[in-house]
Amino acid sequence: MFQGSYNTLIFLLLVFILDADVLSEVISSGSRNISREACMIPASKDHYYVSFDESRPLHSGTDKVEGDGQTAVKVKCFSSLKHITDDVVICFDGQWYPADHGCEAKVCKPVHNTTTTNYTCTSPEGREISCAVPVPINSQITIHCAHWRFTNPNLENNTKLCLDGGWQEWKPCEPTCGRVKPFTDFIQIPKIERELYLNPWHVIIYRLVDKRWTQKCVGTILSSLTIITASVCFDPEGKSIDERTVKVAAGQFHDFKTAQSLSHIYDVHRISIETSDSSSIAMVYTETHIQFNDTVGDVCYYYDKTLNPAKEFGLQMAVLIENTNTGTIVKDTELMNYSQCPSSTTSKFNKNSILSIFDNFFKPIDQICAEFRSGRKFDPRDIGAGLVFQKPGKRAEFYLKGVLCGSSENGKVLNFLDTSNMDREQMIHKFVEMGLGLQHMFKMSKKLLSILP
Repeated sequence: MFQGSYNTLIFLLLVFILDADVLSEVISSGSRNISREACMIPASKDHYYVSFDESRPLHSGTDKVEGDGQTAVKVKCFSSLKHITDDVVICFDGQWYPADHGCEAKVCKPVHNTTTTNYTCTSPEGREISCAVPVPINSQITIHCAHWRFTNPNLENNTKLCLDGGWQEWKPCEPTCGRVKPFTDFIQIPKIERELYLNPWHVIIYRLVDKRWTQKCVGTILSSLTIITASVCFDPEGKSIDERTVKVAAGQFHDFKTAQSLSHIYDVHRISIETSDSSSIAMVYTETHIQFNDTVGDVCYYYDKTLNPAKEFGLQMAVLIENTNTGTIVKDTELMNYSQCPSSTTSKFNKNSILSIFDNFFKPIDQICAEFRSGRKFDPRDIGAGLVFQKPGKRAEFYLKGVLCGSSENGKVLNFLDTSNMDREQMIHKFVEMGLGLQHMFKMSKKLLSILP
């Protein structure tokens, strides 16, 4: 309706300009009459005509509309299952504008699968049809979460209808952080594989060094686009980082050789770093969404500040160890205990390294310290690892407590950047939101570049 009225208004404006030129010519010459041919209301099997205010029907073969372009009429479809895109028309000198105003079947807009939500559609006759193309009214769409890591906010009402050219409203599936697959589901599998299920947020960060991809450090997934790690992972020292020299490997496969491996390796779009000080974090943004599955997911980073640290069950950290049988590096889980930090260290952000929108968050950040219960000592390969704990409750999600940035006491005490600090937590939340914005801008820029000559 709006589009049709808009097109007609544009045409009326052109007619007005044309008539103004003619009027000017008549005034200057002193005499000239312009006769415009009227339009007869045509006969049609799928549509009919009414006055603009819809108070009077217009009959084909008898009623005419003046051809001066000043009178608009509306076009209606006989069938309620059809509509007209340009439903307002005018006559100018014997011609209808727009000329093509036939009825079309009403449809609902295409719906595409996302990283969180999949859709299936059925026609009014019950046949399975694609949701990725316009579908006829009375078709049905069903909302499915892409994985158990996502929840359906529509509860049991996950089937919607295409009504009169528009879908009934629904909400896409939402991510749920900090979840691991029930232990009983993978208790029988080898320990090496089991660790992947226990640490789905743990990723390995690679750097291109001397034309070879080398494991540099590790990180923790905060969202499908955002990873947190320690800034020392990139040795910034005020130098810019070429994101093309950084890749992130999620889940099990990270050998850069097989197609299965490459499907779990993600290119990096941007890296935001605090300072070159080891007591600062870095946020890594992937170009595409990390695909969540049984062994890949995000950790929670918001939690109840009234929770007693003594009730932070299962304080732990994923570590890298060498498989003595194969010589390959695999993941393991180490339980931790809080310990006294040898000295209090704080850090300050480098305001030149990230957007000024975060100025309110540039405040000193505290550290926390912990030790391995097993007596294990600090390993540089674990820089950037997340210290997590399990929150008590029905779902028992895992929450991020800190990011490993170094050690003291000859490697016995591990130093972590405290991510539960309120200022830092708010800043991290802003960074995660920024990741969504960056990904949207990245997609738009790629689309723009693809159409430029």
